[in-house]
Amino acid sequence: MLENNEIQASLKLFVLLAIIDFEIHKKERELLEEAVKELKNDFDIDQTLEFLNNKFRDDFDTACDYYMRQVKNEDFRKKLITFMKDLAMADNKLHDREIDFLDKCNKVWNKH
Repeated sequence: MLENNEIQASLKLFVLLAIIDFEIHKKERELLEEAVKELKNDFDIDQTLEFLNNKFRDDFDTACDYYMRQVKNEDFRKKLITFMKDLAMADNKLHDREIDFLDKCNKVWNKH
């Protein structure tokens, strides 16, 4: 069973991945909204953007590490990686920073 903090952490990871290229594209926002509906209805993307900016600024590595380690469920991790790949490709461009983000999640989650 998923813990609430795992759901929150995963949604924050999604937002981080969406903004890693410094803008959220329309298709990325649509995918984020779908994930919010599926996982948790009271999650606000814009408030989360502001929160993440205040807490981490542009330090995506630290933010990724922090939230990635909160997701413990291995089956859920596999689903998250699949979704994050779709999210990274939503704007039809795969940026180096997105590749690094996905690679980091993959490496850390596959060690456990």
